[in-house]
Formats: sequence, C-alpha cells, structure tokens
Amino acid sequence: MKLTLYCIALLLISLFTSVHGAEITYTVTASSGTNGYKTGTVYYLDAGSGASIIQNLELLEGNTYNFDYSQITNHPFRLQTIDNNGAYSSANEYTNGVTINNNVLTIVVPAGAPDLYYVCANHAQMGGSITTTSAVSAVQVPAPIWQVVLTLAILITLAVKTSLRS
Repeated sequence: MKLTLYCIALLLISLFTSVHGAEITYTVTASSGTNGYKTGTVYYLDAGSGASIIQNLELLEGNTYNFDYSQITNHPFRLQTIDNNGAYSSANEYTNGVTINNNVLTIVVPAGAPDLYYVCANHAQMGGSITTTSAVSAVQVPAPIWQVVLTLAILITLAVKTSLRS
C-alpha cells in the first residue's frame, strides 16, 4: 500500500512539473549604436517587440533559440565560450546543440551549458554576453494532454489492483 501511494505521488509530481521547451526567434540586425564594448556598428536583436541592443541575453536550458541574421550576411552571428574583448575566436566557438542553416543560427540549449558570448565572426565588439539558466529554476508549465491521460490510466490501474488485493 505504501509503495502504491509513493508511486501515485511521483506520477502526480511528474505530471505537473514537466518542463517543455519553448522556441524563440530573434531577428538579428546591425546598426549604429552603443553596447558594452563600443559605439559603432552593433547587433540589434528583435523578438517581435522591436529591435534593441541586448547586452546581456538570457537563454533557458531546453529552449530552442533561432538567431536569424539573413538580413546582414556580412555579420555572421556566432556563439563562443570566452569574451575575448568581443572578438570572434574560432578556437572557442560554442557548437554544442548549435546548427547554422541559411543564415540562421539555432541553439537548443543543453543542460549544463556554460555562459556564452554572442559575436560577429567578421567584426569585433558587436555582441554581448549570454547567461544560461537551468530549467530547474524556470517556471514550469503543465503537462500536455497525452501525459495527463496516461497518468490517469496508470492511477486507475493502481487503484483497481489495490482494491482487488483488499
């Protein structure tokens, strides 16, 4: 009986604490402005609310981020693990969970990803820093309907088996 209650509790906890990754797309442009490095041509990021210079970007583990730099192909958007005073360093380029296709850099932020820097592969000091945040510390969302149905089926099966033993 104790084991059955324990299993039910675990199922309910997993049901209501599942984290499902979101997908966010940034349109990356370049224009005159001031970031943490310089005044000059810098990256602007637009996630649908108007382009702005984002010096300290935050990415959540498990989420997918698309950085579409197709409007500025002469400013290839890259991620790296060191600041390097805002200069690109191919030796420190971050590629874990990263794909680049048609001038869109996509990253599915893996668990344990380090803090990063976004840079232009052709021009120094255009970007900024990235903080990666653990999914555990994020706001969690309810599970999808299939998981609710499956959990209820398991709970009903456990209840029937428990009542038959009594």
